[in-house]
Amino acid sequence: MLCNSLSKNFDGSIHKLMQIIFDVKSMQLSMVQLQIDVDQFKLEELTLSRIAQAQELHNKIKELRENYKAKKTNKKAHLKKIESLGKKLFDIIARESDIDPDDLSEIDDEVSQVGFVLEDLKDIAFAYGQLQEAASSEVDPIHCLYNSLKTNIEVLDHNSDMFNIVNAYAQNGFRHQNNKYYSIAVQEVFKVNNQAKSDETFQQMSNRRLLWYGYRSINYARALSHGLRPNPENVEGK
Repeated sequence: MLCNSLSKNFDGSIHKLMQIIFDVKSMQLSMVQLQIDVDQFKLEELTLSRIAQAQELHNKIKELRENYKAKKTNKKAHLKKIESLGKKLFDIIARESDIDPDDLSEIDDEVSQVGFVLEDLKDIAFAYGQLQEAASSEVDPIHCLYNSLKTNIEVLDHNSDMFNIVNAYAQNGFRHQNNKYYSIAVQEVFKVNNQAKSDETFQQMSNRRLLWYGYRSINYARALSHGLRPNPENVEGK
């Protein structure tokens, strides 16, 4: 793969980080985990414009769902519309679904789940798009990918205070009676100076403690280049 090429411009840890963030196999595996039929919907076909179409349908389904709950219009007609739009949505992203169109609780669960799916697909599409640009660039591909993140990344010394703090948080947070057969090790800690602005929701938080943010490798490219964002609004209480 492209990211297996060696780069003389970066610390080995940053080079490895780029490999993890832009790993094609991880992207493909994530699509399978998201219940996307990868035989019908190839990674190469995943574009932000296609996801935008799906997002528009998803928003219409959410609106119809809310109107259904509020009893503003004919319920039977609403369920038919929701079923029709749902089929179109699943066709666009080739997602498998066997929900009962007459069961509103199943519809609610699926609408919430699809919100997360679309966000993850956006992240995969962005990362893969950056990877394609790097492949066609005359610049060192790893350097090109690093620049696309619009972020300065520093590898912390293992003897530094911050590394020790993060390591302590990791070890203490992992201690649980169910984890007695497992252990974890912090290999590297990266200090990120992001040029993008995180969502205002995070900026307005008064809590400045060190927290874990539940991202997978597929999410980091867009998060680093565009800033952190809260969970999709369609999932309540998260």
